[in-house]
Amino acid sequence: MIYSLLLKSIGPFVVNRTSISPGGNPVDEMPVVRPVTCRPQPASTNPTAKTSRPIDRSILTSRALSGLTTIGIASVSAWLLALSLPKTGIAALAPFGACGLFWAWSRLSWKRAFWLGWFAGGVCTAFYFSWIAHTVGAFLGSFGFVVVVGPALIEGFWYGIAGLLAALAYRRLGPAVAPLAAAAAFTLGEWLRSIGEMAAPFGQLGYTQVETPLAPLGAFVGSYGITFAICVVGAYLAAAITLRSAGAVRALALSWIVVAIAAALAWSAWPARHAAAPTMRVAAIQADIPQTIKWSAPAQALAIDRYTSMTRQVQSYHPQLVVWPESVIPTLLNQHGDLALRFARLAHAMDTTLVVGTNDLYANVPYNDLYVYEPSGALEGIYQKRQLVPFAEHLPAAWLASIPYTDLVANYGEG
Repeated sequence: MIYSLLLKSIGPFVVNRTSISPGGNPVDEMPVVRPVTCRPQPASTNPTAKTSRPIDRSILTSRALSGLTTIGIASVSAWLLALSLPKTGIAALAPFGACGLFWAWSRLSWKRAFWLGWFAGGVCTAFYFSWIAHTVGAFLGSFGFVVVVGPALIEGFWYGIAGLLAALAYRRLGPAVAPLAAAAAFTLGEWLRSIGEMAAPFGQLGYTQVETPLAPLGAFVGSYGITFAICVVGAYLAAAITLRSAGAVRALALSWIVVAIAAALAWSAWPARHAAAPTMRVAAIQADIPQTIKWSAPAQALAIDRYTSMTRQVQSYHPQLVVWPESVIPTLLNQHGDLALRFARLAHAMDTTLVVGTNDLYANVPYNDLYVYEPSGALEGIYQKRQLVPFAEHLPAAWLASIPYTDLVANYGEG
């Protein structure tokens, strides 16, 4: 033992044979001979030496590739979900986008599923929040895209919550029920990001199916119910891809059948199916005034003249309703009686209901309004917008006003 430890610790050395003492006991009457060179033995010959397993590079490489694959599929899924929404509106992509997220979440811990969900949600929401870069972001020039990051991170957070809950469902529930729970988790996340101060009810999956056979479901279960139906199909598809078993395939087929039956029943009882065909002529006016000049004094006069003249141009079509976009008349209309009277006379001259998007001020609080004028010219009512877009139409917290460029946010009051 002593011999092997010496060889291990001090490297090659030269001794006489008579100085070697096995086990610490001298050897009697060992003949003196020429010196011998002793060299260290391999570590495996030392029973007391600690051994370590060499790094398996193939395992590390496999894990890295698996992680990159998961991130890649989540990214593609986020884009598929975004492409299913307006403006592209490819509705058929929605269940496949959801499928990719569920596939990824089923393979991860709840912590990693949260971060991956946040990432994928940020990518998806940045796509349909890109319009902010053309409104508020127009004032920042080439850095306009920056204003999209904040809302995307906020909305993406709820995708992370959905991923967390879905991952827990996959860990704690059986393969027959877990996809159903995961679909419910996604729907819950969509609902949570659509309520409260930070709410922006854009990009709901239910919106993607407005022109598909699933649309009648909205009359009975709303947009969230349609989202749940899409996610059920996507989650069971992900399970069939992952498990590759006959049971998973049967569950997928059953999910399709149940959703199809539900849609058929909703269609048969759909009130709109029995409604009279639409006969009202509607004219939507869009003057396309750049955001960079919209709030300037010259642009106000331009907007009034352009929207008035464009409205008169459609008079020959005899529209019963003429609609202008929100905030297109950038002034406080309740403080400009002469301008309000001008719009009332326009509605009367056109013999139409005229909806004017503008602003007003009450108790020193600005509001985003729609003024509705009857064909007689009387003011029928004023609608003050209730669901304001965070960071575009209001600041969710007062302390955010200290951040540079937040003075560009309109900060309307909630109607």
